[in-house]
Amino acid sequence: MYLAMIGSDDDRAKFEQIYYKYRNLMYHIAYQVTENREDAEDAVQQAFLYVVENLGKVDSVSGARTRSFLSIITEHKAIDIVRKRRPVIELDAAEKELAVSLPEDSGELARAMAKLPRRYQDVLLLHYHNGYSAREIAKMLGSSPAAVRKSIWRAKEALGKLLPEEVTGA
Repeated sequence: MYLAMIGSDDDRAKFEQIYYKYRNLMYHIAYQVTENREDAEDAVQQAFLYVVENLGKVDSVSGARTRSFLSIITEHKAIDIVRKRRPVIELDAAEKELAVSLPEDSGELARAMAKLPRRYQDVLLLHYHNGYSAREIAKMLGSSPAAVRKSIWRAKEALGKLLPEEVTGA
């Protein structure tokens, strides 16, 4: 079904590689949020539909940027499903349990980012690591561009307070 939505053979091949490489990871992420097989499958399907619509933004099949992009999109699609099915109180508890997996050798910046709220981590990764604009991030996260810009600003402020002086140059 997904391949029928894609125009070029190269894009079809790229999507197929993404699908087979990341489908299990995406399902695992969605299941952690939804705690339900059917909802997790729905979230993964919605995430792949989003990928089809934005396939040109994926540079390569392998790599940290693609993995983080797919992880964030899948998580947010799963959260949207949970919001529709459960009270907000349960969602807040589910969001607190999620953690960003950062390599051990990531340094001060990565350790400081891991201490940030999940929303701040997501907007920083999507903006600075993946190169998306506030408008694109807003579309992904179901928010407004102004709210995304404010989140980026607040995330940078919080990050500045967590980082040692020698890293920030202050």
